Amino acid sequence: MWKEEMKKVSGKHEKVKQWDDLAKRMDEWTKRDDYSEKVMQRIKLNQNWTVLDIGCGTGSLAIPIAKKVKHVTALDVSKEMLRFLRENAMKEDLSNITCLNRSWQDVGIDKDIDEYDLVIASRSLGVTLDLKEELTKMNRIAKRYAYVTWKASERKFDSGVYKTLGREYHEYPGYIYIYNILYQMGIHANVELIECKSRICYRDLEDTIDDWRWKISDLSDEEEKILKDYLVENLVETDEGTLEAPNERSRWALIWWEK
Repeated sequence: MWKEEMKKVSGKHEKVKQWDDLAKRMDEWTKRDDYSEKVMQRIKLNQNWTVLDIGCGTGSLAIPIAKKVKHVTALDVSKEMLRFLRENAMKEDLSNITCLNRSWQDVGIDKDIDEYDLVIASRSLGVTLDLKEELTKMNRIAKRYAYVTWKASERKFDSGVYKTLGREYHEYPGYIYIYNILYQMGIHANVELIECKSRICYRDLEDTIDDWRWKISDLSDEEEKILKDYLVENLVETDEGTLEAPNERSRWALIWWEK
């Protein structure tokens, strides 16, 4: 069921260049919300532990985790994401992060990575169809704890854009798929829902349109005009001069288990 739902997902990105193009905006977004703070309050860490961060992005979790553990391996398929992570680590004077430019699907256990005290995949498992295989790999190399975060709310703003453009919209499959696959694997995972105060936020209108060019790579000129009108009508300007979707809220499921 997961595989079938993933094939339908709107705006699904698998090309490395697309993630490279997103890196700068992602680095800005993650510094504006409280997602990382909320996750950090809930995961167990120890100063003598090693951690693997799968799909680490620009370091929104790898950086704060590195301040509390012995060593972090930051894994991402995008070189540009890792470039921003290294810059962020230097600003924090951190030297205990190793960057690994690989996709999680292509990493070989024992060949490329060893066991870690804790393994986390933060909002990063959506690119794979074979979720069970990836979760099995996570479970095998985690010595103490494994954590996965996944969406627990609908993207109403996104669906509104697709509807306005006359396109069909399909969400990513929900976190309950992950929980049930783990159950089928004999893992009785814990689930906690995290409500974040972050909203969809952009620097300006052009930044918003650029983001949608990334999400829908084949936008026509006519669709861009329709999109611009929709954005002007539905985004509001904040006191800081940025644009945001006022009625969009972010909820995430933190799924974790102890070995």
